[in-house]
Amino acid sequence: MRDVFRGQAHIAIPLTTLERLDCEAQLAFILSYEISVVLQKHSYLARISLGADVDQAAITISRYEQAMRLGIRQMYLAGYDIREAPFAWAVAQGKPINNPLIDSKHPDKEIPWYAAYAFDYLSQYYQDVDYSKLKRGDAEYQQFLGELRKADPEAFEDAPKRQK
Repeated sequence: MRDVFRGQAHIAIPLTTLERLDCEAQLAFILSYEISVVLQKHSYLARISLGADVDQAAITISRYEQAMRLGIRQMYLAGYDIREAPFAWAVAQGKPINNPLIDSKHPDKEIPWYAAYAFDYLSQYYQDVDYSKLKRGDAEYQQFLGELRKADPEAFEDAPKRQK
């Protein structure tokens, strides 16, 4: 059982993703989501190593939803604006940033599950949040990108131009 927890987990965020994100809050969601996925994987492996009977299909579906809930919670506890969570994946993929439930020109268009799930979760469990106390970190994120560019300018030469 101990061997399950000895391994190291690495979370890699592609440069294109870093370039597309708008603020620290979006990066905070992506990182907290990915950390949650890694921790859940360790938990899953530990249960298997103990001989537990695990329904892999049920875990796969709920694992992503739970990772999203945990990611949003960690964002909130760290003081980041949780309203950025539903948009983080779309932004990272270079897709338009809009509220698919409000801003859609085609209301019957399918909403990505992660955005719909995040909006629903926020509306149910974070109704009374004072968003004026939460930060987006726009300027700080641009400073972070500037420091990355200085540290490794060659890596940014081939990066696709930022899409807005």
